[in-house]
Amino acid sequence: MEKFQFTYQPTTIGHSNVEKDDLVNHPKHYTSHPSGIECIDVTQHYNFCIGNAIKYLWRNGLKKDSEVTEKTSQIQDLKKALWYIEREISNLENNIYE
Repeated sequence: MEKFQFTYQPTTIGHSNVEKDDLVNHPKHYTSHPSGIECIDVTQHYNFCIGNAIKYLWRNGLKKDSEVTEKTSQIQDLKKALWYIEREISNLENNIYE
């Protein structure tokens, strides 16, 4: 079986090299932060639950979904972030990292 190879290439601050919304490598809802930093450049330094909570807070209000209103999308992202935060709290309370 062929093994999948991934080579990490840090994103370019400000993303001047991204000409359009690259939905796979650099989606706008993860590259539109006012700092110019891409979400993954921060979240990769955290565990899964904390990284995902940050991701959903980061993209809150930025991801466009034609099936729901902007307000509904924002509420969903906040609930997703909260879900990951609550799961991390449970993980810590139950000593799963020990």
